[in-house]
Amino acid sequence: MQALEVIEARVQLATARGEGRAIGHAEHAAAVLHNGLGRYRDALAAAQRACAYEDLGVFGWAMPG
Repeated sequence: MQALEVIEARVQLATARGEGRAIGHAEHAAAVLHNGLGRYRDALAAAQRACAYEDLGVFGWAMPG
């Protein structure tokens, strides 16, 4: 799926740059996408990765996603 490729590329770039907030937002996008596709385990895993950076701006969005 093209969207997941874009998200993964963004995660890799943000990881290389040390941009935790960008990683959180990309993983949040993955969680929402997986949730919408009915891939609930993948959605939960992505939401947990989004919250790994302890960014309050991401926590509020990622877990309900």
